[in-house]
Amino acid sequence: MESQTPQSSFVTLLGKTILPKVQIIALIVGVIGVIFKIQDYSGASDLLTISLSILAGCYFLLAFMVVQLPPTTKPSVYSLILYKVIYIACSVTIIGILFALLKLEGVDQMLLMGAAILGVASLVAGALILSNNDNLIVLKRPLISGVALLIIGIYFLKSLSVI
Repeated sequence: MESQTPQSSFVTLLGKTILPKVQIIALIVGVIGVIFKIQDYSGASDLLTISLSILAGCYFLLAFMVVQLPPTTKPSVYSLILYKVIYIACSVTIIGILFALLKLEGVDQMLLMGAAILGVASLVAGALILSNNDNLIVLKRPLISGVALLIIGIYFLKSLSVI
C-alpha cells in the first residue's frame, strides 16, 4: 500500500499542478512564436514547433489523467469517455495548427479530423450536460479548451479552403 501512495500523489500533482502550468507556459510561448512568425524572425518555426508540441503533449496526457470527482456527483460514463476524446482531439488539432503554420503536408487531414471530432464531441457534451448537470463537472475544462480549438481549427480550415 505504501508504494501506491507516492504514485497517486505524483499523478495528482501532475494533473492538478504541473500540467496546467506547463499548458500556460506553452500557450504564452506559442503566442510569442506566432508573433515572431508573422514578423519573419529567425527561429520562429523552432519556437512554434517546441511550444505547440508541448501543448499537444499536455492535452494528450490530460486525456489519460484520472478525473477527480466530489463524492456526491454521479456523472455519466459517457462523459468520462468524452473527456478523453475531447483532449485527444485537442492534441490532434494543435498538431494540425502547427502543420498549417509551418506549411507542412497533411494539414488538411489533421485539421479536418480534429475539428470534426471536437465539433461532434461538443454537441454530445452539450446533450450530456443537459441530461445530467453532474456531467458539467467532468466536461468543463475539456470543453473550454475544445471549443476554443474548434474555432481556431475552423478558421485555419477556412483559410486553407478546405471547407
